[in-house]
Amino acid sequence: MSSTPLVGIMCNKRPHEMDWLQIVNHTYLESLARHMQVQPVLIPAPVSPADSFDSAALLDRLDGLLMTGNRSNLHPSHYGHEARPIHEPFDEQRDMAA
Repeated sequence: MSSTPLVGIMCNKRPHEMDWLQIVNHTYLESLARHMQVQPVLIPAPVSPADSFDSAALLDRLDGLLMTGNRSNLHPSHYGHEARPIHEPFDEQRDMAA
């Protein structure tokens, strides 16, 4: 079994035709693998609250986590504020997975 550390990267979701894509900028993957000598592991962003991704189980197995940016913002309720239009867009399913 390899001792290469595993680092999770949260995917972003994007609509595509009749479904959704799970995407990560390749520079994150290449930078982790080449410059940090770790194995990147993609963590899917939930598309709906019904998604059965068990991110907690995955996090227990990772040695690190890279938090990338996204077009959506963390919902203000997570830090004790009211949501206003200036804070949008939100992706509450993605917030719940991290």
